Amino acid sequence: MTTSTIDPSIQQQLVVPGTILTHDTSNFMRGHGTYLDSTKSHLKASVA
Repeated sequence: MTTSTIDPSIQQQLVVPGTILTHDTSNFMRGHGTYLDSTKSHLKASVA
């Protein structure tokens, strides 16, 4: 990735597996490094 493709206005964050990414699970594709927790109310990271 070249630095010209990174949007400087977006804050980058490092996450670890189990980190809650969002509570809004309706607009995200699960499976691509994410999973729904057992309550199906949180989208979490599965890879770092």
